[in-house]
Amino acid sequence: MNTPKLALMALVLMAFAMPVFSQGRFSLSVHAGPNGNFFVRSYDEGQLQGGVEFLKKNFIGFVFEGEAKYALNARSRLMGGYMYSINTRSVSTRQNSGGVNIVLEDWTIRHRQNSFYLGYEREIAKKLKGLNALMGLYYATYKQEEITITSGNAQFIERNFQNAELNDAGVFVGLHFERNIDPHVKLGIQSRFYFNVTSAIFEQMTLTPTLTYTFSKKK
Repeated sequence: MNTPKLALMALVLMAFAMPVFSQGRFSLSVHAGPNGNFFVRSYDEGQLQGGVEFLKKNFIGFVFEGEAKYALNARSRLMGGYMYSINTRSVSTRQNSGGVNIVLEDWTIRHRQNSFYLGYEREIAKKLKGLNALMGLYYATYKQEEITITSGNAQFIERNFQNAELNDAGVFVGLHFERNIDPHVKLGIQSRFYFNVTSAIFEQMTLTPTLTYTFSKKK
């Protein structure tokens, strides 16, 4: 079973378990929106003799996050969750490789990242309720699609954890502003910045609307 399905199953199980054990401390939150990925623009595609390579992806992509939170007190929370991001690029080329014509028309290559994270969130402004700062740690695996065509050689490759051990660890910080729209539900907006410690690179930033549901113990 792949990583996104496992993460979704875990969130569903938590959603069923929380009402049983909760006393207003547990919540589930989902976030989805655009990301800006610096890592996917960092490749050096270079100039191949009699060939071409496509490694870079578009800076703007899409990110989804699902997380569970536990309130330590009225102003601070522990959180753990899953993040999936994808950045794509459409490529077109006509090349002759070893006497074979290779034609690509609007061929999409993808960079996909699966991350699990733990973090801490705290309200930072007493006068502006709902403004929170957050920080945490994450572990990520990747699937990177790449194309290289030279004389006599054409490679269409997906590098991933299984065949290339693509995995990294890092830290993130962010700001989250949210407001109640009823006693259980909050709407907000969140921005996060991810630094890949393993590769020593500022990896990506996200800007996502957020929806949070807080469970209360049934009376």
